[in-house]
Amino acid sequence: MPLAPSNTRRAARLLTASLAAVTLAACGGSPGPRPEAPDPGEAAARPLPAPGAFYTDGLPVYAAADGWAADPLETRLIREVGRALDPPPALDCLAREYAARFAADRADPDPGTVLALGRHCGYWTQPRHPYSLTAPDEATLLDHIRRLPAAVFEGTFGVGVAVDPAGPVTATFLRDPGEVRIDTPLARQTTAAPITGRLVRGDGRLELWMDGAEGPQRIELTVSDVGRFSGTVPAEALRVELARKQGDFRRTVAVFDRAPRPAGYPPPGPDRQAAEAAAEQLIARINDVRDAAGLKPLVHAARLDPVLDDWLHRVAERSADDSPPGMLDARGWPFAELRYAIASGRDADQIVGLLVEAPTGRRAVLTADVQRIAVGLRPFEKGRGYDAVFAAVRPFEPAPPAEARATLLTTLNATRAQDGAPPLKPSPVLDRVAQALAEDALAGKVAWTEVVPGVMAMVRQEKLVRGAFAAGAFPAPTLEAAAFDQEPSALAPAVTVVGIGVAGGPLPGGGAPRHLVVYIVAEAVATRDI
Repeated sequence: MPLAPSNTRRAARLLTASLAAVTLAACGGSPGPRPEAPDPGEAAARPLPAPGAFYTDGLPVYAAADGWAADPLETRLIREVGRALDPPPALDCLAREYAARFAADRADPDPGTVLALGRHCGYWTQPRHPYSLTAPDEATLLDHIRRLPAAVFEGTFGVGVAVDPAGPVTATFLRDPGEVRIDTPLARQTTAAPITGRLVRGDGRLELWMDGAEGPQRIELTVSDVGRFSGTVPAEALRVELARKQGDFRRTVAVFDRAPRPAGYPPPGPDRQAAEAAAEQLIARINDVRDAAGLKPLVHAARLDPVLDDWLHRVAERSADDSPPGMLDARGWPFAELRYAIASGRDADQIVGLLVEAPTGRRAVLTADVQRIAVGLRPFEKGRGYDAVFAAVRPFEPAPPAEARATLLTTLNATRAQDGAPPLKPSPVLDRVAQALAEDALAGKVAWTEVVPGVMAMVRQEKLVRGAFAAGAFPAPTLEAAAFDQEPSALAPAVTVVGIGVAGGPLPGGGAPRHLVVYIVAEAVATRDI
């Protein structure tokens, strides 16, 4: 029986020329522990897992510091390859689950299965460079391992073995990403729990997210200058994500599902339409999830797809910046809302399923404040599947000044009514002054910090009002989001008239477009108000 190794590109390149031709196939995964062999001298064979079933008992917590014991054959493999750095116990657990899945299917598990195995084992991230092989017996397996270059086993990696009762032996080696270490075991239960750890490598701001009653929300996280972090996971947080903020992206570093471990997981379904022809299918899947959440469907912004395709390929070649360039609307303006998310999978259903597993992925595509979506795709170099990047956007839509003023006046008077203050009447004279200052601020003719002093000076100089008056200014992403509850001068009971100016578009110096709102309130106007 020939060896059947996995399809890891790097490992394949490192195989020596003396090895016989082999069938390669690879993917990342997460296993769970297998009971100790009854005979301490030999690894015991147990039935290989059926689709959707686990091979081991798994680990009860994430970031377990102990609780995983290698069986005798795994111990021999660890000695053969000279493993010097101990991985998290969950990675060895994952390697054994991965080996069992590889042995049963004769192929690497897909990303969805890897995620399920990782949860079962308490491993919080995706392993790198998986390498699996099946040999007819232990002697052939060890001989093959001895022929691999030492570079295959550099760094921290997990080792797992699965023995087919029919005789073949499968081994899996999984490389730990080495990006973050979690120090505090995190229980799968609904109680508040501390989370501490340290960054091992990489840069970018570190954030902690959870699923909250109102959707994804940040959890306070303290990060030191040397990369140590600590926080408290609330009792209600069943799914927690550690993410890096890099440019406009939040990249998932770790995900902890604190719900009880399921007895199994959904096995891969029948093959569906290839993702390379499925940008529309991906969006349809996202819109199915949005519909279930009571949200309006997203419209495909196909014009942006080539930009994301190109960026994703350049990321793979390590020649891209943090953010895709040229993400502008048809007018050449930045988008009012622009949220990115990245996911991988074998087809559209799995890609979207894994996308919405993480709170930041849901935040990107499952919110009411985005209207359109673009998709970039890159096929896996080996095996079936795709990397996908999504950009959920909302173009900025400025309203005509008269319409905007009417909307803001309604909002202002509704806020005053809550405080028991009488409604304000619009003043055309004050409107013109406020509008001129709002437009000058948007054009960069007047610094934003000088708008209110400028309004006040103009009103005094031209003697436009009688009695007390005041002015204010604030930006708003949408007219609906404009609020006057933090503008006490606009809510004063003594004032009776108001002038409002609104200008919308990209702010001076770039950045997301906004509405700039300027208002003047007074006890009375001093001139004939026409």
